[in-house]
Amino acid sequence: MRRVRMAFFALGLVAAAPAWPGPLPCEAFENLAARHLCDRANNGDPEAAAALADRLDGDDDGREVLQLYRRMAAAGDPRGLFGLAQLHRDGTLLPHDQRTALRLLHAAAELGLVEAERELARIYERGLEADLDLPEAARWYARAAAQGDAESLLKLAQARPGD
Repeated sequence: MRRVRMAFFALGLVAAAPAWPGPLPCEAFENLAARHLCDRANNGDPEAAAALADRLDGDDDGREVLQLYRRMAAAGDPRGLFGLAQLHRDGTLLPHDQRTALRLLHAAAELGLVEAERELARIYERGLEADLDLPEAARWYARAAAQGDAESLLKLAQARPGD
């Protein structure tokens, strides 16, 4: 139940965000592969939206990436929630807001995104963006490790050297 509440809360954050314009301008992409991904993303393909966001990350002014992340998050895709969390953490395209970033990370992790689970574990392990909480860090590392995340498996092994 907590997982569902977190996801709906995060979607509420996304819904409260300013509206974005219509479809992405696919014709603006010079690369044929990017244009194809853009068309598929505009037609609701979440895999294409994620691939295009990865491809565009760091390019131009980032408005297209922000638009893609918002669409993905509104559709319940944890990768969109994770992307928005990163943008809030960086304070580049969205206002720097650690509280919102942490909520979005939690929602993405509750939906099973291994990158979000690992990132939450790091945050709780270091105590920089949230209170230091080693049991909580271990819980998120364990969830990521259960999905085969090598870094999380290593962290858990280092935490229990006698096992």
